Amino acid sequence: MLEKTIILDGFSKTYAMTGWRMGYGVMPMWLVEAVNKLMVNSCSCVASFTQRAGIAALRGPQEPVDTMVAEFRQRRDAFCAG
Repeated sequence: MLEKTIILDGFSKTYAMTGWRMGYGVMPMWLVEAVNKLMVNSCSCVASFTQRAGIAALRGPQEPVDTMVAEFRQRRDAFCAG
């Protein structure tokens, strides 16, 4: 399945960067050129400060992410129980 798997994700929810419109894709190399052609005109030119913030988010401590996931899980469970 590795050659058939594509992961598309963003920073909005995980790192509380809503509205910054920055994401990433992980895919087999044979797809990269075609995806770049598709995306270059709709999702290009992310501001440099946003890119730096994304790098800091990935390199920084991940405990806040775990805390946020736990909070969302608690909210979901409360909603489902209701």
